[in-house]
Amino acid sequence: MSVYKTVGPTGDFSTINLWVADVVANHTSGGALTDNVIAGIQAAGIAPSADDTVSGWTPSASNFTTKITADNTADGGAAGNASFRDNANVRTNALKYNTANGAFINYAASTKTLTVAVDLFTFSDLQAQGNKNYGTTVSLTKTSSTSLSVIGCIFNSTGGPHDQLLNVDGTGSSYSVYNNLFVGNTTATLCMAWSGANNANMKMSYCTFVGASAFAQQVGLGSYGTLVINNCYIDGAVYGTDIVGNAHGYTCNTFNCATTNSSLVYSANRSGSDTATQGSAVNSTEFTSSTTDFRLAAGSVKCKSNGTNVSGITDDISRFTRNASTPCIGAWELASSAVNTNMLPGIAFSILPFFMGLLTNLYQLVHK
Repeated sequence: MSVYKTVGPTGDFSTINLWVADVVANHTSGGALTDNVIAGIQAAGIAPSADDTVSGWTPSASNFTTKITADNTADGGAAGNASFRDNANVRTNALKYNTANGAFINYAASTKTLTVAVDLFTFSDLQAQGNKNYGTTVSLTKTSSTSLSVIGCIFNSTGGPHDQLLNVDGTGSSYSVYNNLFVGNTTATLCMAWSGANNANMKMSYCTFVGASAFAQQVGLGSYGTLVINNCYIDGAVYGTDIVGNAHGYTCNTFNCATTNSSLVYSANRSGSDTATQGSAVNSTEFTSSTTDFRLAAGSVKCKSNGTNVSGITDDISRFTRNASTPCIGAWELASSAVNTNMLPGIAFSILPFFMGLLTNLYQLVHK
C-alpha cells in the first residue's frame, strides 16, 4: 500500500518534518515501514525555516520505499502535476530554477538543509535551491542504503561560499542520479559530491553541471567507491575543475561526456587530488543562454547527438523522448536529435487519408 501526503501551504502538512513525524507515528511498526510513503510538494512550494530530516525507519522485509517528489496524480495526488517537468510550456521555458514553473524547496532564505537517512529513497521532479555556507543543501546520508535515486531535478546555489548542492554518501549497491541540472552560482560551489565508501556502485547519467562562479567544482569524489558517469555535460568555471578526486583511489569511469574550459580529470583509478585547471566564462555556444537558460542550443557542438543509449532512461529532464541511438549529452534533449514517440499517433492519423486514397485508386485500376 502507498500512503500519499501533500506538503505545502495548503497541503496535509506545511513542512517535511511534520510529514516525517506522521510517517513515524502512523506508518511504522518497530521502526520499520508498513507502507510506501510519499510526500508530494505542492506547486506553491515550501521555504523551510528549519533543517528538515527524513529518518526514523527502515524499509522492512517488504522493501517499502520513501519518496519526496512534486505533487502528482500518478503517485496519488488530486491537484494535478506540480513539477516544472509537467509545466505546459516545459519545452519553451528557460531551463533554470524558477518557482513560477513548478514545485520547489527553497532552503536559501534561511540557509537550511534537507538530510535524508533512510533506505530505498527517491528525490524527484523538484527544484531545490540552497545558500548553505560551507554546508550542503540536500544530503543523502544513509551509508548502508541499498538504493538511492535523484531524478529530474534542478539544483541551484544562491549563496556561499562553498555551498554544496547535493551529497550522496553510502556503501549501497544501487545509487542512481540522472536527468538533473546543477547550477553553481556562488564562489567555490561544489555542485555534486559522491562520498560513497567501500563497494558503493554509483551511476550518474544525463546530468548538466554549470560552474557559473570562480573556483567552482562540479563533481567531487570521496574515497573507496566506484562512480560511472554517462552522457554528462560539465561546464567548468574560472579557475574551476570538473571532477576532483580527494583521496584513496576512487574509481571513476566516464563515457561519452563533454566538458568546457577544463577537462575530466581522470577516467581510471586515481589516488590523491588534482590541480584546478584555469578556464574562462561559461560556454555560451552550448546553451540557449550561458546565464539564464541551460537548454541546449540548436548549434551545440559538444552535446548534440554525441551520447550513447543508457539502458532504462528514455526521456530527458523535460520528459521529452530521447533519441534511442544518439541522444544528446546532458539533461536536455534537442528536438532535432530525437523522435518524439508522443507525436507518432498524430502523424499516423494525418497520413491515413493519403493511404486510403491510394488504395482506392489501385482498386479502381485493377477492376476497370
